Parts: sequence; C-alpha cells; structure tokens
Amino acid sequence: SSGINAEYGKQWYQRRVREAVVSTQSTGEKIRICLNLAQACLELGRTVDSRKYAGEAAEYLLNENLNNPTKLAKAHYTIYKSFMKEQKLSSAKKSLQEAVKHAPHDSTIREAFEKLERAQARENELEKNTMLEVGKKMGWRD
Repeated sequence: SSGINAEYGKQWYQRRVREAVVSTQSTGEKIRICLNLAQACLELGRTVDSRKYAGEAAEYLLNENLNNPTKLAKAHYTIYKSFMKEQKLSSAKKSLQEAVKHAPHDSTIREAFEKLERAQARENELEKNTMLEVGKKMGWRD
C-alpha cells in the first residue's frame, strides 16, 4: 500500500505546487518555484517532470520577455541534465547549446559543454572503429 500512498502524496504535492504557481501574481516567483521543482524532480530521478517544470520556467521567462539570461540558462541546463540521466546525448547537447547561448561565460555550463563534446567525439571514434572491424571481418577494404 506504500505505492498507493506515494502516488497520492505525489499528486497532492503537484496539486499544491500547481496552486502555488497559479495563485502567485509574481512571475518571478512562478519561475523560482518551477526551477526549484525541476531541480527537485531531477534529484528524485523524475526526469520527465523535471523537464516539464524547467520548460515551464523557460516559457514564463520568454513570454514575459524578462531579460534574465541566467535563469533561462539554468532552465536549459536542468533540461540538459535530465536528458543526460536518460543517456539521450543529442537532446542533451541541444539543451546545453541553448544554455551556452544564454550564459556563455558560465563556467559550469561551459565545462559541461566541453565534456559532452569530448564524450561525443569518443563515441563517434568507437562507432567508426567498430564499423571498420566489422568491415574487415566481412572482407571489405578501407
């Protein structure tokens, strides 16, 4: 029955959060709530929910035309981390590129981007070598 309680607790929590987001007049507060939720969901391994809230924060930022590149970068960076947890490299890279675009001088984001580039280069190299091995076994020439 703990599964039922957990599910109920989750729904209750999301309802409260939704009410908090809806009831607050301050867009800044809505963004803060969404970013905090996105982070909390990420830590709980709830990557899809994490992306939903981070995306919501980004939408508020863009719709209200709030010039806050730091928060926008944070939203995209959270989305990147959720994709990384799911090993979805190309989606992760797109989100990280958005984050870099909004906060080019953020060292955390910059380092993550460089690390991802290296990981992708290694993966491509592995793939190429595997294809060459397969080719040799099948008697192909380079």
